[in-house]
Amino acid sequence: MAALRQAHIALVGDSVLDNKAYTGGGPCVTEHLELKVSSRHWSVTNCAVDGDVVQDVIESQIKTVPSSATFIVISAGGNDGLQLLSSLESEGLTCSSFCDKLANIERVFRDRYSQMLQSLGQLGLPMLVCTVYHPRFERHEWRTQIIASIGVACLNRVIRSEARKRRLPIIDLAWVFNRERDYANAIEPSSWGGDKISNNIIHVIDHHNFRSRGAAYWQRDYSAAETPGTNNGDRRDASRLARAAKNDGFRSR
Repeated sequence: MAALRQAHIALVGDSVLDNKAYTGGGPCVTEHLELKVSSRHWSVTNCAVDGDVVQDVIESQIKTVPSSATFIVISAGGNDGLQLLSSLESEGLTCSSFCDKLANIERVFRDRYSQMLQSLGQLGLPMLVCTVYHPRFERHEWRTQIIASIGVACLNRVIRSEARKRRLPIIDLAWVFNRERDYANAIEPSSWGGDKISNNIIHVIDHHNFRSRGAAYWQRDYSAAETPGTNNGDRRDASRLARAAKNDGFRSR
């Protein structure tokens, strides 16, 4: 089993994995992982960048994956979805045009996501992919919540389909994130959410047979031994959707 050898986990993608800016001083995904695998003498390298889209993974992040890496964890696509779906809120759409727009969004995203997996696959390393979780907007943002939830379903249909084609294990964050404290704001994982993500990553590496067909994993439990600082996190400004159409805005804090 892969977990029996020393591992070096490389994280690629967006703020789902690079969530330090949103934990309010609590541990991020990387820090959770580092603490949990320290006794095994495993390594963790965060190549993910808050605000990056799938194309950024292809053009930039792949180059930063260490040559010593033994596993790649991928969580990308959420920002692509925000960019694509922002147009749905700004346009006056009929039911028919809304469906056509969603179908086009799914086609565009499938092309991008498939290219990313193909590029990462050329590194010859076992890969784990994460689905996009549902956002948690405030009650008065119900219209945004509905549109976003429909969009997430479209993105995840692509992610699951492309992962199955390549027999990759899936961490189904759409099922993992089921409590308010999993979120730092409407769309970012808190320290508690990062605890769940790190637990699922370790579980897949420990138990999945990477030579077999793919499988989906979605453990919802928090760690029995809390990572120091997890309770110290706070909730940040919830709204980044307005900036989603211009990805550079995500990077300029």
